[in-house]
Amino acid sequence: MKSPLILIAEDETDLAHILRDTLCMLDYRVVLAPDGRTALQRYHEERPDLVVTDVMMPQMDGFTLLRHIRSIDADTPVIVLTARTDTDDVVSGFKMGATDYLRKPFAMRELLVRIEAVLRRQGAQPPPIAAAAAPPEPVPSSVTLTLGRFTLHPAGQLLAADDGTSQGLSSREAAILERLFRAPGRVVERTPLLLALWGNDTVSNARSLHVFISRLRTKLALDPRLHIHNVHGVGYRLMLEG
Repeated sequence: MKSPLILIAEDETDLAHILRDTLCMLDYRVVLAPDGRTALQRYHEERPDLVVTDVMMPQMDGFTLLRHIRSIDADTPVIVLTARTDTDDVVSGFKMGATDYLRKPFAMRELLVRIEAVLRRQGAQPPPIAAAAAPPEPVPSSVTLTLGRFTLHPAGQLLAADDGTSQGLSSREAAILERLFRAPGRVVERTPLLLALWGNDTVSNARSLHVFISRLRTKLALDPRLHIHNVHGVGYRLMLEG
């Protein structure tokens, strides 16, 4: 018997990949769509057992996607994800036929529990979430990244400076710094980062991330042009200034 097939419509690439990888680890089958229009096409092609959709997406928003699905299919469950806090949006979603609603940021385990519950109500046999292992320590890539006076060796967990000195990094420090070095001047969003490193975005893990960022600021102090800026409510940006 095939495991349930889940269609995920999410335009945040990092988050979509984290969701896919977590669900695949639990033996679900997963199809990704980066926008609403592609999601509708994949829905017609794949006929998934469950749809998980963001609201704010390019091409077609999640509510429009939901409306199209419900016009021909009253049964396939649809879980709506959104960063919106307006209660009217929640009510509108349920009136359009949403099966469940989850506000961002969310804990991964909460989404998994909701997916399992929805599929069981549909008569499917979802794999138990208890079978999932704890999120593994991040495995940094083998690339070498240079910015300012520093060269980052993620796989070796080493931050080398141009004066010949080097500093060791923990696996999470290396993973965080790799993401920042890969996107200088751009925002690295907090929620995908938390999900990738800890498996959920609880307040305690957000505080841990803040501690790691503070440590990395200290490690980068040798180059006064490098600054990790906090983008309030969104994430972090590494800037090479001057």
